[in-house]
Amino acid sequence: GYAASELWQDEVFVHEVLTQHGRQGLLRAPHELWSRPDFVREAVRQHGWALEFAAPCLQARKDIVLQAVLRDVDGLAFAAPQLQADRELVLAAIRREGAALAF
Repeated sequence: GYAASELWQDEVFVHEVLTQHGRQGLLRAPHELWSRPDFVREAVRQHGWALEFAAPCLQARKDIVLQAVLRDVDGLAFAAPQLQADRELVLAAIRREGAALAF
């Protein structure tokens, strides 16, 4: 089942879900959480690809995209187009893993 919405406001609960359940935990998170910078930052810090689920306005935030890329270069694929062309972000991805050149 799905956790009560008030549990998703608890930072410890969110951290545990992200750590223990990865993608499945992220898919169960209420939609409105993907518009919260604090939630998205924690999600991409643990799983860079979680940027896929973030609200477009957060996919366009360089600080959040950088956090995703530093964890997993696949996060760059879900960044706003202007950030996929951002020199600093692409270089960070390349330093993390040379496969970033495919973007």
